[in-house]
Amino acid sequence: MTLAPPHASKLYYTCLNGLLMPAGGFTNEGEDINEQGGEYGNALQAASFKGYYDIVILLLDNGAAFNAQGDRYGDILQRASSEDHHEIVKLLLNNDAGVNTQDGKYGNALQAVSSNGCQEIVIC
Repeated sequence: MTLAPPHASKLYYTCLNGLLMPAGGFTNEGEDINEQGGEYGNALQAASFKGYYDIVILLLDNGAAFNAQGDRYGDILQRASSEDHHEIVKLLLNNDAGVNTQDGKYGNALQAVSSNGCQEIVIC
């Protein structure tokens, strides 16, 4: 038996697969950028998990809520930290992402990055 993918928007799956141009088209068409759905919770969480820096910028520039809770990992900063995506972490920190948000699998972003032993992000 084949399981169906979790319900999510076209924008979510476009971002999950790293398709920048179509993602830009969907944001211009008025897709709900913060719609919840999919395994990672929302489009910004999906792009962050995969490390798609340009898509994260696109979503943030179009009003994506970076402090919204997404999935079992908590907020976007925890997601980017847990996957060791330095540039996305720096981008989020420069946009005042909540570093002390307590939620998700790791509790907070520092614990998420520490679980992977990545000192470069801890120094950020």
